[in-house]
Amino acid sequence: MTGRKRVEAAIAMGVADRPPVGAWGHTYREEWSPSDLAAITVDRARRFGWDFVKFQPRASTSTAFGLRS
Repeated sequence: MTGRKRVEAAIAMGVADRPPVGAWGHTYREEWSPSDLAAITVDRARRFGWDFVKFQPRASTSTAFGLRS
């Protein structure tokens, strides 16, 4: 079963081979660059076999993505 199918089954209150797994954490050095942050997130998701990614960088990266106050 794929990660997507596990997540879809969980949302539908269905049955999967196991619960969907994901993790979240900060990567302070990479969070200053959108491309570095994307690369490390994809790398970790693949390396650890996550079914989903909770993407939530620190507030300081908002400026890297163009946020203006």
